[in-house]
Amino acid sequence: MKDQVLSIDQMQHLRDLGVDTSKASLYWARRCHGSKLNDNSIGKWFLSLEKEFMVVGFTAYEVIPAFTLQDLLSIIPSKICSKSHEIFSLRIEKSTDEWEIYYRTIEDNDGSKLFAPIYRDTLLEAAYKMLCYLAENNLLKKVEIMTNKD
Repeated sequence: MKDQVLSIDQMQHLRDLGVDTSKASLYWARRCHGSKLNDNSIGKWFLSLEKEFMVVGFTAYEVIPAFTLQDLLSIIPSKICSKSHEIFSLRIEKSTDEWEIYYRTIEDNDGSKLFAPIYRDTLLEAAYKMLCYLAENNLLKKVEIMTNKD
């Protein structure tokens, strides 16, 4: 299961980039205080569905959100707009040995343009790197396409 969610370091990096992690599906948690005043033990990290833990005596828990692949795909915009007002659509492909996530314009005569191609061994890692790129470049806002209604 641990290879199906982002690591603690990855989640902290996303938080440092300003990504809202409040909608995570899972949580990394660990006991950070023992039941005795002089107990400095810290438990091992485990995955939990619970965000809140009951505090009993001096026992408390440290909790860090953990994104799943589905969480990442729901945050990554399906379309982004370039500075030149071109609309790029999200594409995800698997080649023989790696995953590719990128944005692409759709133009006539196959004159499409690629934007921000990311290549990684796993889809989770590719989605994480794409989210980092989008956050670093302030591109996390979804594009609403206006349609003419008669």
